[in-house]
Amino acid sequence: MLDLLEQERFILFVGQHQLGELRAVLMRPFLRERSGVPTDEILKLLDLIDELGTGTASLPADIVVRDPDDQEILQAALSGGVDFLVTGDDDLLVLAQEPVVAPLRIVTPRQFVDLFDALR
Repeated sequence: MLDLLEQERFILFVGQHQLGELRAVLMRPFLRERSGVPTDEILKLLDLIDELGTGTASLPADIVVRDPDDQEILQAALSGGVDFLVTGDDDLLVLAQEPVVAPLRIVTPRQFVDLFDALR
């Protein structure tokens, strides 16, 4: 996905809340150790996402998600009019088939990359 982002093959919508959450997760010591990715590379990734990402305003949505923290993510995707919400979060993925989120497609990172590969 990072290659596709750097090639500007898609527009990334990310709210400051999500960016902060991603930063906190990626900087967890056990994840850094497990991934073997140096801290400076993680910081570069976060800077890239911050630089290339477009922010969205949260708007009320009549959709209830299992994890209240995910409500803002879904609201940002819907208010931003994005085509895809790319996530590994099961609480969001279960909404993929809900007509109320259409035309938004909620997919895993692998599904998203596969869609681009299919276009080649």
